[in-house]
Amino acid sequence: MLHFDFDAQQIAALTRELGLTERQAKYALGRALKRTATTLRMMSERGLKSELDTKKLAYLRRRLRFSRFSKASFEGARLWYGTNDMPVSALRGKVSTTGSGAAFSGKAGSHAFKGGFVRKSRRGWGRTIFVRKGRGRLPLAEAALPVKDRMDIFIEDEVFDQIDGIFWNHFERDMRSRAAGFGQKD
Repeated sequence: MLHFDFDAQQIAALTRELGLTERQAKYALGRALKRTATTLRMMSERGLKSELDTKKLAYLRRRLRFSRFSKASFEGARLWYGTNDMPVSALRGKVSTTGSGAAFSGKAGSHAFKGGFVRKSRRGWGRTIFVRKGRGRLPLAEAALPVKDRMDIFIEDEVFDQIDGIFWNHFERDMRSRAAGFGQKD
């Protein structure tokens, strides 16, 4: 989970410089935080799709959540990233049968699953690898690959470093438009 906070003194200085009220600054802050979180979420979706080479963006969208900040305090916002293992059917790559089970190889890495077998996915995303739980024929579980390390590195290097610049861009643009008389709420 990414948690980002911003310096209240810088916000107050910009408010005084533009001659806006505290209420106008709060509205601009709320809007800038929401836009920043949306921008970061979109950057994360696109970047992680190419980094992990997933088949569909919808699978990553379920793993990214935006938590709204408190409306009364305007203290911040949070982005949550689900970094648990990802099913083989969600990733692009080659699924093959080996002598001891099944194997997956792709951009997300190569991994062998002892006792696994290749079968059509329940989600309809093509062929995938299933492994048996226990000694019986059923139940089956889809094999999953660890993606936490790759996601963490991408988020820290590509997304987290840009939070301040994105926020201040949105905040200053909104504040300047309110100072010019285009702000809806006074």
